[in-house]
Amino acid sequence: MTSMDQTEERGIDRAPVGPLRTDAFPDVSVIIPCRRVDRYVRDCVVGCLRLEGVQPEILVLPDSFSPDEVRDFPSEVSVIATGSVLPGAKRNLGTRRSSADIVAYIDADAYPKPDWLRIWRRLKSERSAALALPQRKTDSCSAFPGKSMPPR
Repeated sequence: MTSMDQTEERGIDRAPVGPLRTDAFPDVSVIIPCRRVDRYVRDCVVGCLRLEGVQPEILVLPDSFSPDEVRDFPSEVSVIATGSVLPGAKRNLGTRRSSADIVAYIDADAYPKPDWLRIWRRLKSERSAALALPQRKTDSCSAFPGKSMPPR
């Protein structure tokens, strides 16, 4: 049994806090796995909200959280408690919950440059594209048909 199966079996896979965006279909889902909602996660969320050229849906996946910790998050941000599982299981859950065709992953302690996903915008018209940064293996998304991953 995988850690993701264990998470869903224990009933920890909960609905996101707040509605997903309804004003516009998101271009990209940005997934932020983390242990807790702290200042690094908040800074990362702010950076993701400032991304140029995209309408992001942001999924924050902490082990747990209190309503006070996420009260100030805007509607573009959904928070999903996962329980204590590995980051890969959190990414998998976030990918399953995402509503965009494109999925981007970012570490909770990272702050994205505003043009982080700009190259994706240029390639959006192509049916499928694999993007990778130097010194990384090509990202594959065979576990999630219909999803592709821009560079981190």
